Amino acid sequence: MQNLGAGPADLHLHSTASDGHDRPSVVMRRAARAGIAVLALTDHDTVAGLAEAADEALSLGLNFVPGAELSADFAGLDAHLIALDIDPAHPRLAAHEAGLRRERERRARAMVDRLDRRGLGVSIAAIEGEAGGAPWGRPHIARALVRAGRCSSEAEAFRRFLGRRGLAYVAKQAPPAALVIDTIHAAGGLAVLAHPGSSGITEDLLRQLAALGLDGVEVVHPEQSPSERESWRRLAGELGLALSGGSDDHGGGRRQHLGQVSVPAAWLDSLRAARRAVVAL
Repeated sequence: MQNLGAGPADLHLHSTASDGHDRPSVVMRRAARAGIAVLALTDHDTVAGLAEAADEALSLGLNFVPGAELSADFAGLDAHLIALDIDPAHPRLAAHEAGLRRERERRARAMVDRLDRRGLGVSIAAIEGEAGGAPWGRPHIARALVRAGRCSSEAEAFRRFLGRRGLAYVAKQAPPAALVIDTIHAAGGLAVLAHPGSSGITEDLLRQLAALGLDGVEVVHPEQSPSERESWRRLAGELGLALSGGSDDHGGGRRQHLGQVSVPAAWLDSLRAARRAVVAL
């Protein structure tokens, strides 16, 4: 793979292939306008948008990295692992994602059932319509609630019903982090822990994840303060983990947006080099 130099990179982006508001090709065009030179599409539990994104990135002269953001359970926490440089067609990854999709549908149906019991009546058909073929997620339920006039905004839907303390919340049953990391590696990819602080991952838990084969950690994210970024960066260096980061952009006017943060593209080179060194052992 080519050395990417020091240009701006965003290694955490979402599209309509999961719960983003813009098609993969539109995300690529927005990234180009924001001055991003290297970017990874990392939709939740799916690679469905990668082909469209890659084609558009090529036409725009961008360096595209195939990725996904995979759900994982670690110490009872809902951890998210960014998979970078994956082979989207790898059979083990495909089987893994099929299982994640089934779990997303189970969870969504359970939350819709809880909403129905409270007289809030959003149908499975409405969720399917909001998802447009993407794996179902809470944002799709939130949009259905807004469209049905049950909530004034997606933020209200999460606050009242879909967040961890919401009346319709159902916990996710995700595969263990060790299995997810192994699956990412089997598909030729790099495993990066996304937004560690907001997911509840502590320094001690990050040490345990590093022992499981984690390749890197997201030390630049819009929800992190400068002091938090420095703390995670220090610990990453101590544990021999490469650095990563991105905007976590979903479009639709959300707080996190393209161009808000970026990282040096050389960080991706470092991630790749660190993984090659491990494989060579």
